[in-house]
Amino acid sequence: MIKTILFDAYGTLISTGTGSVDATAAMLRHLGISMDPAAFYREWKQLHKIFQRAPRIFRTDEQIFEAGLWELFGRYGIAADAGEEVHFMLESLLGRRAYPDAEPAMAALSRRYLQVLASNTDTAPLLENLRDNDLRFHAVYTSESLARYKPDPWFYRMILQELKLLPEETVYVGDSPEEDVWGPAQVGIRTVWLNRKGAACPEGIRPDAEIQSLTELPGILDTM
Repeated sequence: MIKTILFDAYGTLISTGTGSVDATAAMLRHLGISMDPAAFYREWKQLHKIFQRAPRIFRTDEQIFEAGLWELFGRYGIAADAGEEVHFMLESLLGRRAYPDAEPAMAALSRRYLQVLASNTDTAPLLENLRDNDLRFHAVYTSESLARYKPDPWFYRMILQELKLLPEETVYVGDSPEEDVWGPAQVGIRTVWLNRKGAACPEGIRPDAEIQSLTELPGILDTM
């Protein structure tokens, strides 16, 4: 019997929109650099993933954003202080808005399930976004609070341990096939893939259910 829903945050409940690319564009304009901000951000994001999964001492998202920027400045010969310029990206993490289907779905599920947030992010910007959107949870876990990033199975095990839950009592809902489907499945948590864009699921990853809107979630849980 499912008792608890673990939700991913960004891309699932809260939209990131074009904020990251817009922040990159503003930074490049400030530096007087004529580069495609979308391409620059893609490289920055790729480095972010690599640094998150590097087998070394844990670094926060803020520290990783700066480390990736130093790497790119060196790669392109940009004479600038990444520690100063990273503020464009950090400020873009605030003021994000929830998807229209987030609050109604959570309200419909609130009487039947505990709702917990589990996200790859630093804690402070996430809490501010939750306050701005009046989204409330039984508990909130972040990569910063757990000192580990999804899809490391340890991330999910720690949540189960702290909440005193069995894997079969839990379902994870999120938009990332690797972080929100493959990762939770490694510890026996059932998964619902929120596929807003109708993309193909990567080979070898099989969610227990797939939806395109959170409005479908209550009905899907009834079948699990």
